[in-house]
Amino acid sequence: DDRTSSAMEASEAARIMDDPNATAEEKSVAASVLAQRGTDDRTGAEAASEAGRLMSDPHLSAEDRDVAASDLSQRSEER
Repeated sequence: DDRTSSAMEASEAARIMDDPNATAEEKSVAASVLAQRGTDDRTGAEAASEAGRLMSDPHLSAEDRDVAASDLSQRSEER
């Protein structure tokens, strides 16, 4: 299984973590992406749920949407 965060996604996640205007939900998803970089860890149910909510936000930037999508693609098979 090769579902891992890319360098670009990790870079965008780091930008979100440093953004003082990012919401707690955005930062949670970004932290999940960063935590999984270079590991076999998977997104938990809560982080996947937050990522799903972010994906439906019409005001979310394309870069932030990519981070949320990355987190969703790495969710655990257990649901």
